[in-house]
Amino acid sequence: MEYTHISRIYFGMAIPSGGAVSKEDWAAFEAENIAAYFPDGYTVLPAEGAWRDTDTGQTIHEPTIVVEVAHDGSAQTQAAIRIVATIYKTLFHQQAVMVQTARAEVGFI
Repeated sequence: MEYTHISRIYFGMAIPSGGAVSKEDWAAFEAENIAAYFPDGYTVLPAEGAWRDTDTGQTIHEPTIVVEVAHDGSAQTQAAIRIVATIYKTLFHQQAVMVQTARAEVGFI
C-alpha cells in the first residue's frame, strides 16, 4: 500500500455527564475498534485539548488521545475513520470527535 495521507483522530477523554474514559475502557476500545480497523498500524499520542467555554469565558483543558493513521486516502479508509470516530462518540457520549486528514509523503527508511 502506498501511504499518501495522514489522518489524526482526536478522542477527548472527559465524559460530558461527568467522569472520564478509564484506561481499561480506552484499552478495550482501542483493541476492538482501532486495531481492528487499522491493522497496518497507527500511532497513539497523549495530548491535552483546550477551548474557551462560551458561557463562562474560561479556558477548559481536557486529556485527549490522538490516533494518527498513515493511509492511502481511499474511500474505504475514510469510512473506517468515520466509523471509529462515531463508535467512540456513541460509547462515551461525546459531543464530537475531531478528525483531521492531510496529504503527506510517508515512507519507511
